[in-house]
Amino acid sequence: MGRLCLVLALLVLLSGTGAADDFDFDLLFGGEILQELEEGPEGGSPVEAVLIGEPIDLGGSYRLNVNGSRLYSQIAFPFPMDVTRDEFAVSLSGDLYMDLRPDPTWRAFVKGKYAANIGYESWPEGKSTEAADFSLHELFLDYTLLDKLYLRAGKQTINWGVGYFFSPADVINVGRIDPFDAEAPREGPTALKAHYPVGSNNYYLYLLFEDMDGLGDIAIAPKAEYVVGKTELGFGGYYRADRPLHLMATVSSTIGEVSVFGEGVVTVDREAGSEESPLSWQWTVGGRYSYRDEEGLYDITTAAQYLYSGTHQAAALLSWNNLLKSKLSAAGMWIGSLSDRSGILDFSLSLPSVKSIKPQVGIRRFYSQDQFSPLATATQVYAALTFGNGSF
Repeated sequence: MGRLCLVLALLVLLSGTGAADDFDFDLLFGGEILQELEEGPEGGSPVEAVLIGEPIDLGGSYRLNVNGSRLYSQIAFPFPMDVTRDEFAVSLSGDLYMDLRPDPTWRAFVKGKYAANIGYESWPEGKSTEAADFSLHELFLDYTLLDKLYLRAGKQTINWGVGYFFSPADVINVGRIDPFDAEAPREGPTALKAHYPVGSNNYYLYLLFEDMDGLGDIAIAPKAEYVVGKTELGFGGYYRADRPLHLMATVSSTIGEVSVFGEGVVTVDREAGSEESPLSWQWTVGGRYSYRDEEGLYDITTAAQYLYSGTHQAAALLSWNNLLKSKLSAAGMWIGSLSDRSGILDFSLSLPSVKSIKPQVGIRRFYSQDQFSPLATATQVYAALTFGNGSF
């Protein structure tokens, strides 16, 4: 992961996706983290309050974007060259879901994601681009035994790890965290989950069925969560016969009004050679803080995280919604490798909406001390118009 920032930069330079669509403050912090549950039937069990409701619920979300960008880069290798890359794209993305809850003891859920875009890129060769994709994001069945044991079978997103920008302990989910869209749901594995709550503590057992050639490739991942005051501790492991063993621990708590978190994972390579250490480890710490005054002049959110994974990396975010009660919102983000002194700086400004159209402008700076990097020095300016962003 020592070249994490340069990999992200290369994706921007070589992909057909505009940068303005990558970073959206509304996507990072616009949604509610917790949702209130409707009260169940009078006298019903807690399970009924969660599982029963409308027998079937259909819905989805949509996002229509038009964005453009220009990137300036100075390439030193194999010979000095100035590069200008222009991009323009129109994209439509979102999801569709069906939630079936005919009985308090079981539930079926399916969600698919769609994305389509057309565009143009001027470098390395001028060409038009077009793409369309629909993928299955979740498909699972929930079943409850005796109001105590909760089972979920199918493709599902798993809460494993507490990191915000990075999560080295998450060796379970198929998708990885995108630091520029850190709160986006990650694609999960096909698994059988058993969840047994005891008071405020929780015990989980996962059987994972990803990339299997036979029954011997089923992975096992137990996890336990304990609540002690305002602190939650998590301990877990991941075992598969043909892969290294992973042992992980997480902690999340509050210090004053600051939410803090940390996680670590130890990897045991059972096939390491005699001259190699079978143990390797990664760990991360971070925090988040939000402040809003009574007058609504200051609605500020910050987040920062450090990661050690053999190299040193970090990320930080500062955002200000409705600056001084205006219709402007600003955000700045940095992600970088402290080991090779490379990284990305991003500043964006959300302008007042015109009816349902939400404009945004920004600038992104790539930097690196590696003279052989194609993005040793590069600057990208971008603009975006969101014509629709909602749910149904």
